[in-house]
Amino acid sequence: MTPKISIPVGVVFYQPAPEISAWYKTDKALKKQGGPPKQRPRKPAPNPQYPTKEQLALRLLASFKAQQPEVRIHAVMADALYGTATFVDGASALFQGVQVLSQIRSNQNIRIGQRHQHVADYFATHPGTPYSIRIRGGVEVVAMVGSARLYVCAHKTKRFIVAIKYAEEETYRYLIASDLSWRTLDIVQGHTLRWLVEVFIQDWKSYEGWSPLTKQPGAEGARHSVILSLLVDHILFLHPDQQRQLKNNLPAYTYWLPLSRFR
Repeated sequence: MTPKISIPVGVVFYQPAPEISAWYKTDKALKKQGGPPKQRPRKPAPNPQYPTKEQLALRLLASFKAQQPEVRIHAVMADALYGTATFVDGASALFQGVQVLSQIRSNQNIRIGQRHQHVADYFATHPGTPYSIRIRGGVEVVAMVGSARLYVCAHKTKRFIVAIKYAEEETYRYLIASDLSWRTLDIVQGHTLRWLVEVFIQDWKSYEGWSPLTKQPGAEGARHSVILSLLVDHILFLHPDQQRQLKNNLPAYTYWLPLSRFR
């Protein structure tokens, strides 16, 4: 991410194990019929030939570290899918204890003394206060923010937990940070940078052949789409008209490319 554009530095494709996919489908159908857990088939053991999303994400980080050792990492940000102890601790350890920011569910258990409760219940009795936040270094907004360093049961350690709710939202979301020394405001403003990834992914889905109508499905088609889109991105960023847009802080031009022409 730069002040002007966001460029991917690593791409990997997740493929669920066929036996896991089949189990999910069967389990969902039996659960809908009211089948008790004991009468439903057990979830198959992990298949090492099909790495999990967490494993793939950690491999991407390790690959980036090996290929770009001169880049200094200040923080790793990830969405709620990666708010697990495995990912948070693993990503932090990769970069010598760097800050890792993610999210946890509202019903995640925390421990207060000897008592367990959901994180949402804790912050319901510890309401937030108005904070002035600068979104990605730009627009300033006011959000309700509360924070505490709490023991997260699933992580078996303390995390810095931040409850945040923007003006247009009805419920809080809960951020977690591995490094307890950061300030609340630093965590909140740091996490806003993650949205740039969502914008980038949305552009890819909308304009670069990732829709259900793509003519090149599967892993091979996905790789072709990525290679082609990155080549076109590179050319587009260097185009004089695009350079003028970026220089004047105007929205960058996008493009639509029918990948079926390149089969």
